[in-house]
Amino acid sequence: MNRAPHRTALGSILLALAGGGMLSPAGSQVAPEARIHPSIPLLDARGQNVLRSGDPVSPRATCGECHDVDYIEAHTVHGGPGSKAMGTPAHVVSSRPWSRDGTEEAEMNCFLCHTPHPANEARLEALRQGLVSWAPGATLANTGIVLPSEGGWRWNPAAFDGEGRVQDSLLALQGPRTRNCAQCHGIAGDEMDDPVTFTGLGSGAWQTVSRGEVISPQRISESGVNLVGKSALTRSWDVHAERLMECAHCHFSENNPVYRKESPATQPEGLIFDSRRMPLGAYLQRPSHNFAGQSATGGGTRVSGALSCRSCHDPEPTHRWLPYAKRHTDALACEVCHTPALYSVSIQSVDWSRVDEVGNPRVTWRGCAAGCETAATDLVRGVEPTLLLREDEDGRSRLAPYNLVTSWYWVEGVGEAPVDLERVGQASAGTEDVEEIRRRLTGMGVEDPRLRGEIRPYPIHHSVASGEWATRACSACHDEDSRLSRAMVLASSPPTGELPGLEEGAGAALAGSLRLDADGALVYDPAPASAGLYVLGHDFVWWSNLLGILAVLGTLLGVTIHGGLRWRAARRRGAGLHPEGPPVYMYTTYERAWHWLQALAILLLLATGIEIHVTRLGLLDFALAVRIHNVVGFIVLANAIFAAFYHLASGEIQHYLPRPEGFFNAAITQARFYLSGIFRGEAHPFEKRPGRKLNPLQQVTYLAILNVLLPLQVITGVLIWGAQRWPAVDGMLGGLVFLAPLHAFGAWMFAAFLLMHMYLTTTGSTPLSNIQAMVVGWEGTGTAEGKAGAV
Repeated sequence: MNRAPHRTALGSILLALAGGGMLSPAGSQVAPEARIHPSIPLLDARGQNVLRSGDPVSPRATCGECHDVDYIEAHTVHGGPGSKAMGTPAHVVSSRPWSRDGTEEAEMNCFLCHTPHPANEARLEALRQGLVSWAPGATLANTGIVLPSEGGWRWNPAAFDGEGRVQDSLLALQGPRTRNCAQCHGIAGDEMDDPVTFTGLGSGAWQTVSRGEVISPQRISESGVNLVGKSALTRSWDVHAERLMECAHCHFSENNPVYRKESPATQPEGLIFDSRRMPLGAYLQRPSHNFAGQSATGGGTRVSGALSCRSCHDPEPTHRWLPYAKRHTDALACEVCHTPALYSVSIQSVDWSRVDEVGNPRVTWRGCAAGCETAATDLVRGVEPTLLLREDEDGRSRLAPYNLVTSWYWVEGVGEAPVDLERVGQASAGTEDVEEIRRRLTGMGVEDPRLRGEIRPYPIHHSVASGEWATRACSACHDEDSRLSRAMVLASSPPTGELPGLEEGAGAALAGSLRLDADGALVYDPAPASAGLYVLGHDFVWWSNLLGILAVLGTLLGVTIHGGLRWRAARRRGAGLHPEGPPVYMYTTYERAWHWLQALAILLLLATGIEIHVTRLGLLDFALAVRIHNVVGFIVLANAIFAAFYHLASGEIQHYLPRPEGFFNAAITQARFYLSGIFRGEAHPFEKRPGRKLNPLQQVTYLAILNVLLPLQVITGVLIWGAQRWPAVDGMLGGLVFLAPLHAFGAWMFAAFLLMHMYLTTTGSTPLSNIQAMVVGWEGTGTAEGKAGAV
């Protein structure tokens, strides 16, 4: 057959593409419907036209006329694992989309991805019947090019033109679309009228069953899923599908010159843009089938190309509403908030320790109200992904959402090779007892059979929610019931009590611990602390709050007892307090304004600090509490700096400085008054006057507060506020794990001081005289009988 015209036609097309025919003058891609592939003959394995030979089509021979199929086969890890890949021994996982469970090689099937409506079920049926060579031809069953015949298939002559080429309107070769990917990857497509259902989940929906992902522009509320709360879910299944994006827009060929990006390691210094690109004709001859962001296995052990949300999106401009936005984006993957829940089902565990007569394992599901025995009709509750630690392309380790699939299977010998499933099926026939199966395997010659458990993490990248549906409430993480630490059940009844391990080379690390609960279920408990995170509102250090609360309770108990004894002694004496002398202008306007501003600020700091550092009272939104705390904290800092300047410049600092001579005797005298003299109605031992407002105990107290406690709160508070601005400084001092508890302990000490301070204001000539003086400035303490004593 003369193939020159076909080569010439395609060659002219490639030349046109190389000259820029694929791009508009503005640089935008032409619409996917503008197909450019010429009509081609279908060739069999010997290179003969199938219309003449009647033999099965060979995609390798057909496409190899213009494309380098050897290169394509050598540059792809695009496997097609089915349901058996959910955490199975390696020997039962398909290694290529054109292999039949790794046991019988079929030819690479280009039609499955490059025709608009591939007949995947017909292809699978051909494989099941052993018609391996006819599987690519069966893929064309929806086109009319091939027709069923007795015991196989035959070619339809009406589908070919006079030169033996298949009609382009029937074959319609094109770049892969989302519906092509959905043949193997799960529920995906752009259909709006056909409601999404979970009917037939299995080997052709491995991404849905392994991750729970549904990629569709359809509103969840309009789907056919029996879902809890469905009517309120007016969002789409996936925002990227809603924006009419195809899978290939993100998962493009690695050597596609349109997406070429020079590596910083090889790009010459000072070169901003390199205009050199592979000619488009050369690319179409040798298109790599390693796709950006593609995983070599379902667990994501190898990522081909750097692909993440940050490949297209800059989170900074759209997250300015978020307190400490950079801190969040440095610690959490975008999917944590933008895929908060999956409104679908996914596999929970696969137990290969006992298989049925045809070698199928026992599979359990998560996301259904009743175990997902019939995923198409069962009531679906949805799945909340758990969080693991992964290293992103920028070198940072972040928490990211995963679905965990746990599997158990038999291994033997020192090398722990998986036991053949046929023998496992024979050994498990008629019994559920693991020890009995072990004995039977030993009797079959299996050396030292034992169960191995393995957790395979499947990363969540799809079913993305748009901004209004993403997690925005701070309480989702900054609360006692934080999503970051919510447990995930891995198996309700594991076959062994030994804890499984994470799959080797999983591309992620557990950020928590495994345990068996009281009912024997295997549970994963995430722990943000194991990922190096300290989550305000959720995490706390027990000693900090315990010591602080004890200090406050001790102070409260002390003033309660002391006040009760004063009241009792006064009633027994039957005498009033010492009379006031002539009024004295004790406090200036600035002193009073400074005092009440500080008092209000400290109360606000304590109230918001409890919301942030101790427990969520629910009085304020967490983000609002953080903002108020930060603003008021800086007001206190500014007020303290101005006060220090004022007291130093005016000489008022002398009120706070104890005089060395006779200080200890004076302090003892003042202490004796509080402990005994006050109960007998004695006058304050030290006279309060404008030039000397504080007694010795007050001077020591304020000296400690202003020189120790206040600087401690200021320094730790500023460092916590600056955690995302100066991460190196924060890290050198131990991070929030050290700073937050220390800051909280200081706050408890301030609360204890505040209680003591408020109580001692009642020890003036009347219970309210000291407070009145701080309001109006005048205090009636002119005689020796009205002496200073209030703190």
